[in-house]
Amino acid sequence: MVGSIVPLTVALTFPGALAHEVAAQEGPLQQVRTWVYQLDRIDPRTIAASGFDLAVVDYSADGSAESEFSPNTLDMMKRKPDGSRRIVLAYMSIGEAEDYRFYWRENWSLRPPSWLDSENPDWPGNYKVRYWDPTWQSLIFGSPDAYLDRILDAGFDGVYLDIIDAFEFYEGRRPTAEGEMVELVCRIADYGRARSPGRSFYVIPQNGERLLAHPEYLETVDGIAKEDLFWGYDGIEGPTPQDERDFSVEFLARATRANKLVLTVDYPVFSDLVGEFYYSARDLGFVPYSTSRDLDRITVNPGHDPVGSAQSRGQGDRRLPGQFFALTAPKGAIRANLTADYWSENLRYSAADLGSGDGEDETAFTARSFDERTVSLTIGYGLSDRWEIGVGLPVIDGHFERSPEDGLPGLEPSVDDTGLGNIRLFLATSTSWDEGNKNVLSVLEVALPTDSRSAPFGGGNGEVRFSITAERYWNRLGVIGSAGATVYLDEELGSSETVGEFSIGLGIQAAESLFGSLLVTREGDALRPEFAVEALLGSNFSLEVFAGGDLTGAAEATSVGLALNLWFLGAGG
Repeated sequence: MVGSIVPLTVALTFPGALAHEVAAQEGPLQQVRTWVYQLDRIDPRTIAASGFDLAVVDYSADGSAESEFSPNTLDMMKRKPDGSRRIVLAYMSIGEAEDYRFYWRENWSLRPPSWLDSENPDWPGNYKVRYWDPTWQSLIFGSPDAYLDRILDAGFDGVYLDIIDAFEFYEGRRPTAEGEMVELVCRIADYGRARSPGRSFYVIPQNGERLLAHPEYLETVDGIAKEDLFWGYDGIEGPTPQDERDFSVEFLARATRANKLVLTVDYPVFSDLVGEFYYSARDLGFVPYSTSRDLDRITVNPGHDPVGSAQSRGQGDRRLPGQFFALTAPKGAIRANLTADYWSENLRYSAADLGSGDGEDETAFTARSFDERTVSLTIGYGLSDRWEIGVGLPVIDGHFERSPEDGLPGLEPSVDDTGLGNIRLFLATSTSWDEGNKNVLSVLEVALPTDSRSAPFGGGNGEVRFSITAERYWNRLGVIGSAGATVYLDEELGSSETVGEFSIGLGIQAAESLFGSLLVTREGDALRPEFAVEALLGSNFSLEVFAGGDLTGAAEATSVGLALNLWFLGAGG
């Protein structure tokens, strides 16, 4: 079932005094107004060039011990472009073990230690831990090779503790689980501060806001972060239920009243929801950030986040796959493309080409002409932020005409036919980095032999096509290149033909909601330019026009079309 976009308009029934308490607080942490959260593909130079007041990153570039950030790298990330200080916290999971960390042993999958529990089905490679176990705690702090000690040695300003809510996993069978998580967080804070004389060591847990009801916990932590407060509760790409939001805000309000920093991170898919999220969070006195749930990029949300010295195309642009840009649909999103286009081709031959006359007559004439009007509907579904599957259904009305000079047998002088074309199935994957300025899209497409039209249009033959598109943008101007190959199958002859194609061109963001491109494609003997313009008409739909032709002269081919692109959310994700 497809659900419509639901605005994040929130009926706020909380004390109005919350909204402005943060502004009156003192201290570096309480001066934080913006923050960024990235755990994968971290580029310290990009962090340094950003304008955010606080950054949460992994302690390592790729999570491994070999790529741990050095004190010099930390110093670079701590300095903002204007010379002022940025707070940099290290992400640290204390409620789950991760199989790519330095402490992991290969034989644990066969002979797990007593503190290791079941794998998280939503995050393969992450395992629940009995966090109260002294052996597990010795891995994460208290010795020179422990997790926290490595973070301290690198020079981080503190830790951002995750999987705090692991106590909810155990509390049904272990009544002491909640208190034991409080005790663990307090011990980590005490140890980190004891090892950081003369400087601040901040501790900010993520989620598990119920623990703020414990006075010693509230006093110990420097703030708290909350995921999915307005959008995406329990992993569902939809609004968080009002009762769940009210429950969380009631506890988070304790932190604001205690002059603690409250960070919120939500992962809404569409740009209009981003604005609602920022306004609603700030109205409560919280510091919001919106990004991809994969946490593999810096997202600069225009009008909400600081740009710094590194320009970004922004979340709204990054999340719109299609002609612009080379991206797959976001996780849980349904992308619909309705296209109407007209294509015509005049094939020109000489008498010599057709084996007539004396074999030397090179007088060219139009021997055959095709024109087709196609309406196609393509539906794609985002399996994740990097993978998409889909299907395309074309209905084609075609006209074919041959001249008397065309001496080839078996074809009627004029043919008209309308029917279903080849149904197309596709699997696509995309990768994006450098704040969305570099994208690579790979597509495998199979055209089933479902064409119901008669010759010369149909024939029941299928196709297999693979293509790779890469693009590099500098602010509003980009270079686009692609390569692909199509295998045309002929069932009657039991043979196939492979045709390669290569494209290169330019892309431009002419305005905030207007994009254009010019591509030149070489396919076989044909050389085709095509230009396209796409206008974003709302947060979830756009209109595109395109036209092209053939420059070689062998085929007088032209095409023109109109496409409507729509994005929806599935009700269940």
